[in-house]
Amino acid sequence: MNEPYAERRRAVEWLAAQSDDPRRVRREWAQDRPALVPAAGPRFDTIRLPATIVHGAAGGTTREGIEAVLAAHGITSAVITDRPRRGYCVLVPPGTHRRWNLRGIECPAPSCRIALPAPYRAEPPGTFWLLSPPGEERSLCAPERVRALVQDRCP
Repeated sequence: MNEPYAERRRAVEWLAAQSDDPRRVRREWAQDRPALVPAAGPRFDTIRLPATIVHGAAGGTTREGIEAVLAAHGITSAVITDRPRRGYCVLVPPGTHRRWNLRGIECPAPSCRIALPAPYRAEPPGTFWLLSPPGEERSLCAPERVRALVQDRCP
């Protein structure tokens, strides 16, 4: 079996299970639309980073610069953004929203929703994966790494 295909299939199933209706999520992705899913749930929680913090740390808005600054902070997967890059969603382990306490940086509760792009969507238009989508919990970002990025910008 083709490994990239297997990885993508694993990501589809794993990410769709964030919703109580994974079939709906897969249908929306098949129509090339992002699916609304809980921002916190059984598979992952989400930390929302304002673009000003990420762009400030990267010294600009180029994809290469943003990826480099994220990598320098140990963030190498599980990041979503949109075309104008108004903000970034970093997927972190479930339960993070209960203990997240960094003022001004939101880690929404399960009642909030995020637009989750299909795992194959790595380019605009619309919402896309800036860094590769996770296919399992160990591929999520560590909240401490997100905290370090933010605190480097806002001591």
